[in-house]
Amino acid sequence: MELITSNIFSDVLTTMSLKLLCYSAVTLWFNGAVLWRYLKDELLLSFPYILVLILPTVAQPFCQYFLGGFCGLAVFCVACFYLYQYLPQQYIDVEGKVVIITGCNSGFGKAAAKYFDSIGAYVFAICYSGDSGEHELIATCSGKLTPIQLDITKDDQVRKVARTIKGMLGDRELWGLVNNAGICYYGESELMPINMYQKLWETNCLGQVRMVKAFLPLLRKSKGRIVNVTSMSGRMPTASYPAYCSSKAAALMFSDVLRMEMKKWDIKVSVIEPAGFRTGNIKNDRLKKTFLHMVQSLHPDIKRVYGQFYFKTAEDAIFTEDDIRLLEDLTPVCEAMEHALFAKRPRSHYQCGMGSTILMSIATHMPAFVVDFISSVLTGTLIPQGALADAESTNLKMPTNPLESTSLSLPANQKPRKDNHVTIAANVKVNVIDVNGHDGRGNETDV
Repeated sequence: MELITSNIFSDVLTTMSLKLLCYSAVTLWFNGAVLWRYLKDELLLSFPYILVLILPTVAQPFCQYFLGGFCGLAVFCVACFYLYQYLPQQYIDVEGKVVIITGCNSGFGKAAAKYFDSIGAYVFAICYSGDSGEHELIATCSGKLTPIQLDITKDDQVRKVARTIKGMLGDRELWGLVNNAGICYYGESELMPINMYQKLWETNCLGQVRMVKAFLPLLRKSKGRIVNVTSMSGRMPTASYPAYCSSKAAALMFSDVLRMEMKKWDIKVSVIEPAGFRTGNIKNDRLKKTFLHMVQSLHPDIKRVYGQFYFKTAEDAIFTEDDIRLLEDLTPVCEAMEHALFAKRPRSHYQCGMGSTILMSIATHMPAFVVDFISSVLTGTLIPQGALADAESTNLKMPTNPLESTSLSLPANQKPRKDNHVTIAANVKVNVIDVNGHDGRGNETDV
C-alpha cells in the first residue's frame, strides 16, 4: 500500500513539475520576445502601456489553479500569444511617405485617402471616374493628394498609370500600395450569369494582382508595404453572394502567398478583412437594381422553376442603405490600414468590425453545419425552400423595366416569406454594376 501511495504521489509531483516547467517556459518566451522587440525600438512601453507586461504574471496562477490541467496551460499560451500580437507599437514617420489607394470614389478608399492626407502622407487616390467622390477629395484634401482616374481591370491603363506615378515621384519613393477597389453582385449561383462572375473577379481579385505586379519594382526599391482589402466573406460563406465570396477568398489566398514570397525583398504584406460596414457603395439601391435586371434577363424556364415569389423574397433580403445592422463609422478600417502601412511590425491580418474576430474563428475552426447555420442566421440572405413556388400559381407580374420599378408586386392576400434573421457580419462592399458595367442611369459605375 505504501508503495502504491508513493508511486501515485511521485506521478503527481512529476505532472505538476512538468506543468510548472511549461508555464515557466511560456512566460520566459513572452518576456524574452517583448525585450527583443523593445530593444529594436518596435514597442511603445511608456506608462500605462508597460502595465500589460504584468498580465502573464496575473494570468499564470489563474490558469494553473482555477482552470487546471493542460487546458489551463493551453489558455495561458493563447492569452500570451494574443497579448504579444497586440502590444502597442512604435510607428515610422508618416511625413513625406507616398501611398497609392485604389477605389477612392467612395467607401473605405475615400475615407482612407482623407485620413492619410490629414496625417501628412502623399496620396495617389485612384478613382474609377471623375464623379462627386473625386471632386470631394479635391475640395477637402491638401495639395499632397493627387486623384488619378484608372480602371484596374485594364492592363494597358494600369501600366500607363504606373509609368505616370513613377515620373511624378521625383526623388521620393513609393512606400505603400492599398488595394481597396471592389464591387459586389447579389444573386444565387445558378441565377448569376458568367459575365457577372468574370467582371467581379476581374476587379476584386485580378485587379489586385495587376496593381501589385505593376508597382512591385517601386516597392522593392523602398522595401515598402502592400495592403490588400478582402472581406470576412472570404472566410465566412454568405448565401446569395457566390461570386463576391469566391473572389474575396481568392484575393485572401493570393495575399497570403504574396506575403511569403515578398519576405526575401523585405516587403511586408497585410490583409484587411472588414465585416459589415455602411459604405457609400450601397446607396441608390444599386444591389437591388442590378438584381432585378438580372432576374428580368433570366431564361423563362429558370423563372418558372424558382417562381416570382422566390425572387420577391430574395429582393427583400438585400442589404439597404439605411440598414442599421451595418456599421457607419469607417474609422476601424482606416486605423487598420494605418497600422499595416506605418507600424514597425505590421500584422498579417486585420479583422475590422463588430464580431469579426469571433466570426473568423468560427469560420476556420467550427464544423461546416455550424458555419452554415450561423452564416444563414446572421446574414439573412439564405432564401428558404418554402419561398419556391410555381410562377403561374403566384400570379405575379414581372416589371417590364426593372430599373424603373424597385420592387415586385405580390397579390394582396400573400405576404413574402422571410425568416426572422439578424444581419451583419459579412462585409458587403457593394459598388455595383450590371453586366455591361453600367448603373441604373446608364452611367459607368465606380470600381
